[in-house]
Amino acid sequence: MGIKEWMQITSMIVTFVVLLLNTFILIYTLVQKSKEPANKIQTEFDEFKKQVEQKFQEYDLHFDKDVRRIEDLEEGSIVMIESVQAILKHSIDGNNIEGLKDADKNIDKYLVTRGRRRV
Repeated sequence: MGIKEWMQITSMIVTFVVLLLNTFILIYTLVQKSKEPANKIQTEFDEFKKQVEQKFQEYDLHFDKDVRRIEDLEEGSIVMIESVQAILKHSIDGNNIEGLKDADKNIDKYLVTRGRRRV
């Protein structure tokens, strides 16, 4: 085997290795390019999910405030109904002075505590 044949065989082996490496690089590049849309969609989905979670937290805060306001209104309605009832009983028979005093205390208590709970 002469130098010429050895050079040809070496040249073919090197060419084959370079061709093989280029093939692997091409396949790797194609795989990475095919992942780009999926990665972009996943990134957009994650950002959207964060925004939705943030909005839900904001809505939860608003709903909690609304629940407290409704509870305050319900309590106020009860106090007012009790007061009107005491006034009616007093108007009917004139003997419900203690009921009127209790109603007055309840109104005072409601007005004082309502101011502290306000959101």
